[in-house]
Amino acid sequence: MQAVPFFFDLSSPYSYLAWISLMRRKEMLEESGLVLKPIPVPMGSLISAYETKGPAEIAPKREFLFREALRQATRLKIPINVPAKLPFNPLLLLRLSLVEVSEDNQEMLITALFEGVWSDKIVMDDPEVVQDYLSQRFSSNFLEEAFEKASGAIARKALKENLKLALEKQAFGVPTYFYQDELFWGLDSLPSFFEKLAQKDLLDQEKYKEFLLRFPR
Repeated sequence: MQAVPFFFDLSSPYSYLAWISLMRRKEMLEESGLVLKPIPVPMGSLISAYETKGPAEIAPKREFLFREALRQATRLKIPINVPAKLPFNPLLLLRLSLVEVSEDNQEMLITALFEGVWSDKIVMDDPEVVQDYLSQRFSSNFLEEAFEKASGAIARKALKENLKLALEKQAFGVPTYFYQDELFWGLDSLPSFFEKLAQKDLLDQEKYKEFLLRFPR
């Protein structure tokens, strides 16, 4: 199976919508020989590396993005609510989402955390509240071990490594995912991703090459 790296942050509504959309097509991806590889990354640090402001720091951009997120959620029939606390510190959720922490439960845990933030309106930067919420879906033994790992050095190092990898792959925001070494960014790129997957890519390669010649790096 070929891995599709999927960089995300739990505080991003577009990461949430893209994740749920991809989970709904999980079987189709597997039939194409693909498996999603979730890679949590701190959105703030990723954006700061490019010396630019985050979308929430620019008022008209923030308002536009949330309007469109609500429209897209309705269009996709994905439940969405304004989080109980916004903005919030996603660090705990990012660490819990690491494969080094959640192991075989990573996919299920990420879905649960996204739903906690963007559907069920749980205060997700309070460890006790998060653990209580997750106890409805996971065993107490797993959660105790996961929370212990999330507070340790391995989780801190893994999250830094994820950020380093995202920057090496030239990701500049979330969600970002890759197929055949091409970067796809945001929820709006999903149709292009699926078209390329189906070998129906609409990109005119010659015009793209001409465009790149006008703006050399």
